Amino acid sequence: MLGVRPGSFPATDGTTQPYSEGMIYSQGKFDYADGYVEVSAMFSSANGTWPAFWMLKSGWPPEIDVAEWFKSQNNRMHTGLAYDNSGTTV
Repeated sequence: MLGVRPGSFPATDGTTQPYSEGMIYSQGKFDYADGYVEVSAMFSSANGTWPAFWMLKSGWPPEIDVAEWFKSQNNRMHTGLAYDNSGTTV
């Protein structure tokens, strides 16, 4: 289970953040060509968090945003597809 933990955590920009983050990185370990992916999630509503479920091919783009929760934008749920500059998905 992934979750946000309160505490004091160093960030890559040199600051300290009051919460943790987590991710599953499966590049080179898991790939699929067809079928579907299913997730069951409870998104945190804590200030400053950005809970999301993304899928990437080997590298970026494309990025499939299955679900992104934005408390700061009136509790908005977002889905989307990011692709390369030519306008075609990879």
